[in-house]
Amino acid sequence: MTRTRLLLFATSMGLAGAESPRFVGDGYAPSIVLGSSAKIANGIGATVGGGGSTRSSAGVLDATFRNSAIGLFNTVAGGSSNQAQGNFSTVSGGVGNTAGASSTVSGGSANKAFGSFGSVSGGTGNTASGQGSTVSGCLSNLCRWRPQLGGRQQCGRASWQ
Repeated sequence: MTRTRLLLFATSMGLAGAESPRFVGDGYAPSIVLGSSAKIANGIGATVGGGGSTRSSAGVLDATFRNSAIGLFNTVAGGSSNQAQGNFSTVSGGVGNTAGASSTVSGGSANKAFGSFGSVSGGTGNTASGQGSTVSGCLSNLCRWRPQLGGRQQCGRASWQ
């Protein structure tokens, strides 16, 4: 789809309001930013959809609420203060979540997935730091080596043998 067709599509969907969509790249795998100018999509195929803001809820200018997708084919779908870093990472939404290379954070707040192919489904303050590690949610779980099913501080005290 060409840049012109993408812009026409966004306009027809009501997405091109005060802050129009931005398309960066050669058209084969452009970076796409919709909505707030505070969002950053930097990398081939990087996309930032909804959410993000240039201001706090009190109306004060504040760049910390922006969403960013930095790296190849990264996506931040929505929420606020979310970051998809490395390559092939995704943050679906929530607040203050970070996904590293080839990892996913589905939502919640202050969750981090840094291990390759790691994932955090939601909750608050969870970290999946080992390759292929998974935390399904809840509060303050740390998973370094194996899948963890949630609860409170379940993983990180046991080691995979």
